[in-house]
Amino acid sequence: MVEYVDIALGQLRDLLDSLGVLSNTIIIVTSDNGGVVFQGRRLHHIADNGPLRAGKGFLYEGGIREPLIVHWPGVTKAGTVCDIPVSGLDFLPTLLSMIGAKDPIAAQDGMDISPLFRGSPSIDRNTLYWHYPHYSDQGRTPSGAIREGNWKLIEFFEDNHVELYDLELDPGEQYNLAFSFGDKAEDLREKLHAWRRSVNALMPTRNPEYNQQWANLREGPAGCSWDPSKGCLED
Repeated sequence: MVEYVDIALGQLRDLLDSLGVLSNTIIIVTSDNGGVVFQGRRLHHIADNGPLRAGKGFLYEGGIREPLIVHWPGVTKAGTVCDIPVSGLDFLPTLLSMIGAKDPIAAQDGMDISPLFRGSPSIDRNTLYWHYPHYSDQGRTPSGAIREGNWKLIEFFEDNHVELYDLELDPGEQYNLAFSFGDKAEDLREKLHAWRRSVNALMPTRNPEYNQQWANLREGPAGCSWDPSKGCLED
C-alpha cells in the first residue's frame, strides 16, 4: 500500500508539473484512521500499528494516530518534523488560511494550524476530543476520548468505565492509570462531558429490540474468544 501511494503521488506530481501548477499546489498526505488490524471478528494481519494499541475503529492510539505529511511550496522545509498533536477537523480552517480565503463558516470544531507549517513550535491548544457513539465492525464499543497534553482518557459508554494513560511514558496504552490517578481521571472526564454538552453531541440510547441471542454473535465464530483490543483469539 505504501508503494502504491508513492506511485500515485508521483503520477499526481508529474501531472501538476506538466500543467505548470506544481509550485503553487499544496499537497497533504494523511489518513482518516489507523491501519486495520482486524475486521469482521477475525484477526487479519492487514496492518501493524505497533507499538501503538489496536487499529481502525478504536480510540486507542493505533486507531486515531495517523501520518501527516504537508508540502507547501516555499513555506514548509524538507526534512522538518513537528510533534504537536493536531486533528483532521483542523484542515478546513487551515486550508482556508493557507490559500488566503475569507472564512465563510461562523463556527468550526477545528483551528488554523498553518503556523506549525511555517515553523512555529506550538499552537494555542492543549486539548483534543473524540466522539464515536456507535459500534464498529472491528469490535469497538461506543466511546469518547480526551487528550490533554500527554494525558489521555477514554470513556466507554456501555458501562461508563474509563481508562487513563500517560502517552509520553506509555504510548502503547498498556497501563491503565485511572485508579492510581483518580483525580486526573475525574478532571478529564468532566472536561470531556463539558465538551460534549458544548457541541450538543448525540449519545447512544438503549435499543428496545435488543436480542441477547443476536448479540452473542459479536463474540465471534466457534472456537474463538473475542478480545476488544486484540480481536478473535483462537481457543
